[in-house]
Amino acid sequence: MSFTREKFYGLDLEWYAIDTFGFIGKFTTGYGPIPKIVFDNEKIYDSIIIFFKELKMRSEAKLIKSIRKRQAKGDGNYQDALEESKKGIYIYDFKDCYGPYELIAYPLNNPLKIEQLPLEISSNLLKFSFSFSDKKNLSISKSERFIF
Repeated sequence: MSFTREKFYGLDLEWYAIDTFGFIGKFTTGYGPIPKIVFDNEKIYDSIIIFFKELKMRSEAKLIKSIRKRQAKGDGNYQDALEESKKGIYIYDFKDCYGPYELIAYPLNNPLKIEQLPLEISSNLLKFSFSFSDKKNLSISKSERFIF
């Protein structure tokens, strides 16, 4: 199977980005926009995924209030996102089929920063010019940096 957006459309795919303060965010989507850089090199993509999966927990984390309410009603289980955020990462998920990316969980202390990543990882992540702590929802408009 070739490594293209078309081949993975509808299947959950993870990608990582860096915010304006150097913090790390993880984004998961099956139908939402994905940075073109993700599909530049499958081996690099795989090494990024493995790197983040193998990270140790370093922080306390919290689900955002609306997600806690959803979970309390029995509408979804967000425990995996909470555990992942304990690695110091902001966790986003593409809501339904139409978006936007929605912040699910965030680190409370000791967030992971770009300086703590190996260069071969950090140099292959998308850089945003906003803070993840300020973005509860992220809508991505048509852009040359993304595949829709």
